[in-house]
Amino acid sequence: MKIRHIIFLCAAVLAAGCAKVRTDATHEADKRYFDAWVSLNYPDAPQIGGVVVISDEEGSGAPVADSAFIFIHYSARLLDGTIEETTREEVARQLGSYDPAVYYGPEPWQTTEDALTVGVERAVKGSSLIEDSPLGSMKVGGRRSFIVPVWLGGKTRYENESDYLTNKSGSSNYIYDVEILDATDDIIRWQLDSMKRFSEKWLGGIDTVSTGFYYKQLREPDDSIASNDTTLYVNYIGRLLNGQVFDTNIADTAKMYNIYSSAKTYAPSEINWNEDPASVTLEGSSVISGWAKAISMMNDHEKGVAMFYSSLGYSYSGSGNSIPPYAPLIFEIELVDNPE
Repeated sequence: MKIRHIIFLCAAVLAAGCAKVRTDATHEADKRYFDAWVSLNYPDAPQIGGVVVISDEEGSGAPVADSAFIFIHYSARLLDGTIEETTREEVARQLGSYDPAVYYGPEPWQTTEDALTVGVERAVKGSSLIEDSPLGSMKVGGRRSFIVPVWLGGKTRYENESDYLTNKSGSSNYIYDVEILDATDDIIRWQLDSMKRFSEKWLGGIDTVSTGFYYKQLREPDDSIASNDTTLYVNYIGRLLNGQVFDTNIADTAKMYNIYSSAKTYAPSEINWNEDPASVTLEGSSVISGWAKAISMMNDHEKGVAMFYSSLGYSYSGSGNSIPPYAPLIFEIELVDNPE
């Protein structure tokens, strides 16, 4: 829903000009519509600072109001029911929009100041943020559905509630369905603990090579002397900790995991090696630090698996729709001969 502006046009045949047109963005008309819609559909629903709470299932875990990060499943839809975002695979399948190359799973949300939109923050933190709210903070394991009006859809905070109505913020009224699966104050420690559990279950409990980085040799090299070549060739498979393959240069693997693309060339990839990790390239493009660190440990025809935390990967941004923010990554890498 685009912000509607009320523009008064004046016309007078003999007038010298018009009264000044109001140009400031205001949500007063949106509020009248929103209030009428809520009165019709959810007349008795409680509110948290203007956010309408449709349903609330209290979790059995700790309140998340003071947690720096929460891990959530959510869907967001417009008032007419159109779902625009979801982290749930089953919802995407029902909509016919499921894509095996897309990550569906818990998504980390930072909850510190100005990280969430005003409305979502109020709904998640509840009465810990808004005085006299009938609902408290959400808890781990809890689920809450709520409606965020368009004027609370931005991240700018104001001292007066009336200021939200006279300043640009969100783009539409959204109904959110949020389930909190976990929470942490230390996202790095959370990743390290997750990697340790993965290592113990799937990698034989190997120790870390360095903070946030694991490496396990799967096949010994031809010899233990590192090659002097600066041009190397590799086959690789990239996975998340949940096992989802997000990238590979092996055609059969791509087909097995339904991420094959006819637009991509499947063949050993060229690595230009450099002692400076920032200068290492894969097919001419720079690589993440974890990749460079893994290659630096390998010799001719060696095969190994590297696992590293997001500080050596894509950090807080993730990558596209396949790698979520703060995601540890796993790469199975094999040094092979020049395919030519």
